[in-house]
Amino acid sequence: MRNSKVILAKNIKLDKNYKSVLKYTESQMIELMLNSNNLVYQSNTCSFIRDENKINVKAEYGTCIQANYIAFQNPDYSNKWFFGFIDNVRYLNNGVCEIYFTTDIFTTWFSYWSPKACFTIREHVVDDTVGLHTVPEDLETGEYIINDSHTNRLLQDSCVILGTTVDYYFSDGNFVLGGKNGGGTYGGVKTAYKYYLFRNTSSSKLADVIKGFAENNSSDAIGCIFTAPFWMIPRQQGGATDDVAVSETYSANNLYWDSDPNLDPTITKPTTVNGYTPINKKLLTYPFSYFVMSNNNGSNAVLKYELFSTSTLGFLIRSVPTPSMSAVIIPLQYNGKTENYSECISMAKYPICGYNTDIYTNWLRQNGINYNSTVIAGGLQMLGGIGLLATGAGALAGAGMITGGALSIASTVNNLIEHSKIPPQADGNLNTGDVGFATGNTSFTYYKMSVREEYARIIDNFFTRMGYKVNRIKVPNMSHRENFNFVQVGAEENLAYPNNYNNIGIPASALNQINDMFRSGITLWNDHNNFGDYSVSNNIN
Repeated sequence: MRNSKVILAKNIKLDKNYKSVLKYTESQMIELMLNSNNLVYQSNTCSFIRDENKINVKAEYGTCIQANYIAFQNPDYSNKWFFGFIDNVRYLNNGVCEIYFTTDIFTTWFSYWSPKACFTIREHVVDDTVGLHTVPEDLETGEYIINDSHTNRLLQDSCVILGTTVDYYFSDGNFVLGGKNGGGTYGGVKTAYKYYLFRNTSSSKLADVIKGFAENNSSDAIGCIFTAPFWMIPRQQGGATDDVAVSETYSANNLYWDSDPNLDPTITKPTTVNGYTPINKKLLTYPFSYFVMSNNNGSNAVLKYELFSTSTLGFLIRSVPTPSMSAVIIPLQYNGKTENYSECISMAKYPICGYNTDIYTNWLRQNGINYNSTVIAGGLQMLGGIGLLATGAGALAGAGMITGGALSIASTVNNLIEHSKIPPQADGNLNTGDVGFATGNTSFTYYKMSVREEYARIIDNFFTRMGYKVNRIKVPNMSHRENFNFVQVGAEENLAYPNNYNNIGIPASALNQINDMFRSGITLWNDHNNFGDYSVSNNIN
């Protein structure tokens, strides 16, 4: 039996469960073991006992039991270095011990295979730009919290619109009827009435006008009286604010959310989650951080920050001045559309002022017109059902469920419970348009929502440890992070293929074991000094 080279080392942090491994070549591992902090024993004259995973060394028992790792070079196998975990040390006689070991498959054959594209479930990504990674994670989020909210103040300034078929004017303070006006077109909608605007204040001239029509036996010329948001009604006289004709327009009237930034500031995307600054930017996307726009009357839109193509969130309020006031708020540059009508919500109806006209019609206007049908289940559950959304390939691997060794960690954070995406304050009630108007809430209110800080930290730590779910066919990222990379591939995938390094073929059994490691999920470390320490930084290189 020819002599074998043997090195015994201590303080080697590897273990045989292969949940964390070291990306060291043979020469790097030998250098590590020969380090003065690790070296226990080395010899060029040891007898290797074939197929029994044991070797005799000429060393004292007290020396050998310090070691936890072994490297040996077998002359009968191309002088290749093998590495192993020491299982037991047996005393043979004074100065001779028998070392039992288990071969470290990953380290021994690390250089003898190459990765190829396969279905990759999880990995540490090479680009963590917010919104780039949105594959659902199926993680428990806890109850959501409101981080910020704001009600558009410009819409809270109201006015009253009077619709008549006969013009009028005041002469020396006296009410004078004019001729029939033929109606007008407002926001592109033709009406039989001409509209006049009055401020919703105690000094308004509206009472004088109504009285003037009555005294001239022309009350039937008044067709409607309704309230509306003042700043959405175009007026013919720029400076006048009461008893002025409404300008005819042949398209809807527009008002932007931040038309007056002193009242309604621009909406910015968050950089924190309930005050916590995440390391992993996926926490700044849905369902961990998201946006709700509410009309304060039961209609709510759940919007995702990552689907806005601009750095700030833009909204357009578009209206038509008709009885009860029709208006919608539309997200801009959202989900690939400049004006995304599919994600808009309507404004709560403004009150119709009671007037001497058909009783049923008046009741319908004052009551039924405030009814607001709300679509919550279908659309929002489709957005919110994080446990059901998976990219096409996800079904090939159980929708990307974490398996094997990673399961023990994942199971502590993925006890998924469905939580309402709508804040309680935004749930609203049907038929409350008049109450909303009386309390100054006939406007739009946004809510910036997120998980609580406690859950944000838990989820962020999980992403730091396990990377993101990606569910893609690709070569996994294994070397672009500062300290470690986690990789998990599909249960039926083969990542590792022989590369005939140094004209040595990796045994089929070893190759299959390495593929099994990646199927279960494995963390690859760059540096033995930081091995297993997940508190170290792991920036993208």
